[in-house]
Amino acid sequence: MKKIYFGFLFTILFILGHTQSGNQIDVQAHQLVNLFAQNRIVEYANFPDESISYQNVNMIITMGCMNGDSCSHWDYDLDVYVGDSTGVMDSTLVSIDSTNMNSALWDTTWNVFEVIEWHELGRYVTPYGNYMNWNQEGFDGAWEHYLSYDVTDFSPMLRGNTPIRVYFHGWQEGFRISVDFEITEGNPTRDVVSIENIYRGGGYSSFAQFDAERTPATQVPIPAAADEAKLRVIVTGHGQSGEFTPITYTVKANGTTVRVEDIWRDDCDKLAISPQGGTWLLGRANWCPGDAVEVHDFELSEYIQGSGANQYIDLDIDFENYSPPAAASYSLSAQMITYDSYRRDYDVLMDEIIAPTANDNFTRFNPVCDKPMVRIKNYGIQELTYCEIAYWVDHTNKYYFDWNGSLQSGETADVELPGMNWSNLDLSNLEFFASVNWPNNLPDQFVHNNEKSTLFEIPAVYNTNALRVRFRTNNKPEENAFTLVASDGTIVANEATFNASTFNTYDYNLSDGCYTFEMTDYGNDWEAGDGLSWWFNTQNNIETSGYVEFRNGANNQIIQSFTRDFGASLRWSFLINSDLQMLTGNSTSTQSFHPETTPYTSPSGEEFLQVYDTIWISEDKIVIGENAPVGIKESIDEYGIEVFPNPTNGIVSLVVVSSDNKEIPVQLLDLLGQQIDVFTVKTNNPRSYDLGELSEGFYLFSFTIDGTKISKKISIFK
Repeated sequence: MKKIYFGFLFTILFILGHTQSGNQIDVQAHQLVNLFAQNRIVEYANFPDESISYQNVNMIITMGCMNGDSCSHWDYDLDVYVGDSTGVMDSTLVSIDSTNMNSALWDTTWNVFEVIEWHELGRYVTPYGNYMNWNQEGFDGAWEHYLSYDVTDFSPMLRGNTPIRVYFHGWQEGFRISVDFEITEGNPTRDVVSIENIYRGGGYSSFAQFDAERTPATQVPIPAAADEAKLRVIVTGHGQSGEFTPITYTVKANGTTVRVEDIWRDDCDKLAISPQGGTWLLGRANWCPGDAVEVHDFELSEYIQGSGANQYIDLDIDFENYSPPAAASYSLSAQMITYDSYRRDYDVLMDEIIAPTANDNFTRFNPVCDKPMVRIKNYGIQELTYCEIAYWVDHTNKYYFDWNGSLQSGETADVELPGMNWSNLDLSNLEFFASVNWPNNLPDQFVHNNEKSTLFEIPAVYNTNALRVRFRTNNKPEENAFTLVASDGTIVANEATFNASTFNTYDYNLSDGCYTFEMTDYGNDWEAGDGLSWWFNTQNNIETSGYVEFRNGANNQIIQSFTRDFGASLRWSFLINSDLQMLTGNSTSTQSFHPETTPYTSPSGEEFLQVYDTIWISEDKIVIGENAPVGIKESIDEYGIEVFPNPTNGIVSLVVVSSDNKEIPVQLLDLLGQQIDVFTVKTNNPRSYDLGELSEGFYLFSFTIDGTKISKKISIFK
């Protein structure tokens, strides 16, 4: 069933001025719920009503051991759904009093209920919990791990008293779960118009069977109020052939291939939850034990056909045609989500702090003493090619980095930042901050998602300059290499050639400071890294066991041991005879260089930032030149200024009509406010100007009259 949210859109439009942008609201659904075999657990969560608009909604799944002490040894998939009212009533028979054989007098009891349509919010696969159960490899039964899912698309459903369902597909108990929602108040990037379940998966025996039963071609109506559309797909493979066979699926719109997507993950050997007791490091059909299942988004706005009430998309999903030699099934959830147009051109989000952080989703990158790393995301409709990133541990000592690249809407980038000065640490509350702003050199339109902070840990300190790396190879040393790099980028060691099953000793005389050691492993046996010792290899005589450790070169005492079952890589940062606060930063920027902005509030109460004298930016719009906000436009209208023809392929005429005869200064600017030319125009005297050497696009003529700047936008079309 398609749910269309016209009433919701009207409410949002009505209450825009009452939104407290940036406020966070926390909503709890499931709290420490034990998961038993084939559980379907429904809890009702109390969300805000439509008087609060949502800029963003994150669902937080926290997984732990049952009762805080017992974890299952097997990996199972777990889905979380939001329930949507259909308005349809149904019933089931509870009992029949058949003591009176006169059927007309039978006393029958019915359970009457409303039919709920369930929409999948996100999927999680539990880890192999052996080590949590056995108190090994740094784990114990009190272990917990959380993952965050962006579920903003379902904002219209997350209102009032709403059912949230957890479906645990496991056949063995041993986990417990909490489900929470973090809501950021503010106008959304784009308003949702409708949400519709399109496809659900099942067993796969052949392409013809699966296509006919699960993914047939279908025409999806698009509401008249919708300008944009997206297909949201979650798919995982199961069964012996479905789990371990890499195949693809193709999304088609109106007969045209939108994208071919892999149903496969080959990065399980890099998991944050590692090591695990089972075959955690093997590639699988779009899932890894102990991690969230990736959501595949397909933007389909350009494929909308028709107009008004007759809009539609002819949709089809084709799975790769193959004959599975053993059981195969695909758990598929595909939803069509339609939207109003994007609200913001420029909105960049500080998505994650990857390092330094105590967040256990990034244990493979932490702790650090050299280069911070963050993840940014483009939330605006325009391609993001530049932004400024600030980072600090002390507000009086900020560092800045200019990021350049290319991110389309919804895309993310992991950014390694230059080293910094760690001075003025609060050792009782180690906190790192990072913020992002100035997308494409313009002020961000939604600043409330620009900054994050996180607690972090200080790396180990070794009070010796003599570092000894002791490496015992296994029988496949060709899979290994290691590096040792100083924080200034100096490569101290780069070793990649070893003999099998031998002891190797490497001595380094290190200066005081920060260093990072990294060992890698990759094998063709599994097309993955299997560390220096993995239980499956040793039990089946595939590989022997090796290890690596640090020793004090002065007395040969062990100062650091490492897990042998590390999968693809082992990374470790450490300090030599140094406190973190003593390190000298390598950042090249401690200042921010951007134009000044002036706040402006229109008579209607809408707040703007004015930049480059010609551009006004609010949370919902960008206004340029002659389309200035109310209150500015009135002063512009007092002057008669014309630039024509518009658009032009070269020559334009500029006219300023006034009762006074004077010279008017004029600037020619691009849309980022960069000056191209400056000249003057006499009032009441048309002047020709040749734009023929400029590229196609939009430009501004900025006229200064009695201290007021008035702009006219011109389009060059050749």
